[in-house]
Amino acid sequence: MTTIEFLVATMNQPHLTFFEKMNINTQAVIVNQLTHKTEGSCVIPEKEAVKCISYEGKGLSKSRNIALQQATADIVVVADDDVQYVDDVVAIIDTAYQTYQEADMICFIVERTGTPTPKKFRTTSSEENYLSILKVSSVEITFKRSAIEEKGLLFNELIGAGEALYCGEESAFLYAALRAGLTVRYVPIKIGTTDMSTSTWFSSYNQQYFESKGAAFYAMTSRWYRILMIQFIIRKQKIVKGDYSYFAVLKMMSNGVKAYKKARDAK
Repeated sequence: MTTIEFLVATMNQPHLTFFEKMNINTQAVIVNQLTHKTEGSCVIPEKEAVKCISYEGKGLSKSRNIALQQATADIVVVADDDVQYVDDVVAIIDTAYQTYQEADMICFIVERTGTPTPKKFRTTSSEENYLSILKVSSVEITFKRSAIEEKGLLFNELIGAGEALYCGEESAFLYAALRAGLTVRYVPIKIGTTDMSTSTWFSSYNQQYFESKGAAFYAMTSRWYRILMIQFIIRKQKIVKGDYSYFAVLKMMSNGVKAYKKARDAK
């Protein structure tokens, strides 16, 4: 029987009461990142299938990697603590992998609430490519653990929430999967809902945002990142032209590339 495990990233939780609201009734690894000393133990009574790890540090990508290294199930679900899953989420995911047996990764729908501009999801199933993965958010990602481990894939810890370059880690992860020859499929079935009203990673389309996007594109491909920058400006021109010129946005993204290289070389 196929086993499914949720890798939940959270922060500064003295108690894990939030976990019950997530509606997860199967295996899970919870990584509780502490940005300051927090009292309380990371224990969930009567749930032997749930493992919890608390550590002091920062960076969402680091939390995801810690959880991934502790995972044991066949199929892994990338999760945040503000996602509420549908009752039959395990059956949905299991059926999808039975239907698309060639898929190493399957991306689903996680609807957004608490935002004036809900995300629009595609309505037909398809294999993902290097451009379509840019539409995928981390909590929509599931994958066969064996495929990821065989290719030695991890989330890039230089980018992602909690870092100065705070977005794009999921795109870099998916890009690396495609480059490694894995098959990534999108299946338009809802597995959960997330409340964006409490989200803290995005504030506005400002300098840090554009620098982070540039860094993410470079993390994805050091060869074609300039093309990804240009396509981003074209796709997001309504946003871009509001406060900045196209040249200014391109310059900010280029500065993000420089910051990424500096952080990479410092490791």
